[in-house]
Amino acid sequence: MALLTDTIPLLCRSKDDVVNFLRGAGTSEALLGRIREQLALDRGVVSKYKITRDVIGQLNEQGDQGLGVRRALLRRVTEFDDFSTCWPDDQLKARGLVAQIRDVVGVKDSFTRMQQERDQEREAHVAARRATEDKLRRRGALYADLRTQISNLFGMEDTHKRGLELESLLNRIFSLDGIGIREAFTLRLEDGEAAEQIDGVVELDGQIYLVEVKWWAKPLDINPIRRRFIW
Repeated sequence: MALLTDTIPLLCRSKDDVVNFLRGAGTSEALLGRIREQLALDRGVVSKYKITRDVIGQLNEQGDQGLGVRRALLRRVTEFDDFSTCWPDDQLKARGLVAQIRDVVGVKDSFTRMQQERDQEREAHVAARRATEDKLRRRGALYADLRTQISNLFGMEDTHKRGLELESLLNRIFSLDGIGIREAFTLRLEDGEAAEQIDGVVELDGQIYLVEVKWWAKPLDINPIRRRFIW
């Protein structure tokens, strides 16, 4: 802001030009009105530098409210390229100060961009973590629901219906765990007669597995499985 105070007066030939330069950046008439009154009464009371310093000081005191005008002032100065409007003796110094302000703004913009990138990266990590947590919560709720439904099967007296419900629930469990699944289908002989009911087929680690679902009233040993699947 000190650089702006030194530079803006060099870019403007008259005090009125300074006021118009400040107004062009969005400075309110509430700030410029008193200066206009002073110039109308006695132009020798204030200098171009005092006008600039007073307005910039008041803009700083406005905090965030004056941020837009301060940025507009910076933009007007950094984009200034017609130094022929300056007094001849001020042109070289004005060029040097404008270049210095451009350098300072460039450094600050670089730090701002880096901070924004860090903030965006942090926000992305937070969003990804929340998405993962939400997914785990939904998955946990689905598992809890499946456990409840399986528990309810123990009270079902219709064994046929219970078997079908168990098949459906197991298929949903496989699907929830991301295991490729094909639901129940029937193998038929060449004449179309049903030969075998396959309760499901799953793919796990590139291997295909036939799934047979049975509900046994007592603990199961190896013999029923071995008799069924050894050809």
